[in-house]
Amino acid sequence: MQSRRLTRRRRSVKGEVCTIDREQPVCITDSDSGTLVSEPLYHYVIVRGDIPFGDAMAQNTHASGESAVLAIRGVPEGTRAVVLEAENESEIERYSVKLTDRGILHVVIREPDAPFNGAAMAIGIPPLPRKRIGGVLRSLPLYGTSPRKGNSHV
Repeated sequence: MQSRRLTRRRRSVKGEVCTIDREQPVCITDSDSGTLVSEPLYHYVIVRGDIPFGDAMAQNTHASGESAVLAIRGVPEGTRAVVLEAENESEIERYSVKLTDRGILHVVIREPDAPFNGAAMAIGIPPLPRKRIGGVLRSLPLYGTSPRKGNSHV
């Protein structure tokens, strides 16, 4: 007899069957130990804080949508969404390099239209366990909590 909390079963990358439920949204194989672990996922987005609020929200939408498509398991119910604020384009580029160096899959959103003309606007990271990010994003504030230029919604 199955638990009522059980919502679906999937095979992990190594072929083990994982049970996914509402309280612990994912069961994954730990890349270091190869053992199955169950922990919540976090869907991180980093958005520039030096652009107008409406532009930032549009870029947030692009980054979250495009990074969700990269997720192997999709975005399970119970995934936590976290929007962080980068100071400017340079900081977006620096964090992209940090994520690449750590082997963390991500997408950089660039705005092709004027006045931005290809500038890096946001980063989307597919849902993953918080420990997989480590301390890479620790110094970034939550979006809107830092009084920065262009962030006029507060």
